[in-house]
Amino acid sequence: MSAADSARPEPGPDAGIDDIEADIERNRAELGADRGRVDRLAAPALALIQHPRTQRASRTLPGFWINAVARRAG
Repeated sequence: MSAADSARPEPGPDAGIDDIEADIERNRAELGADRGRVDRLAAPALALIQHPRTQRASRTLPGFWINAVARRAG
């Protein structure tokens, strides 16, 4: 759970449809921002993996780069 999750509580059991829909839209916006950040961080790794000289090494690089990007984005 990130700091952003703990700062904004989820709608309670007495929340109305409008409250729930607003929460869904906020979650979608946050997920979209996170996805954009991961894509920007992963671009250099993908360029390295797709380079012709690294085709042989590409079998071992993706896991390393995915973990590095995930740690940096989190």
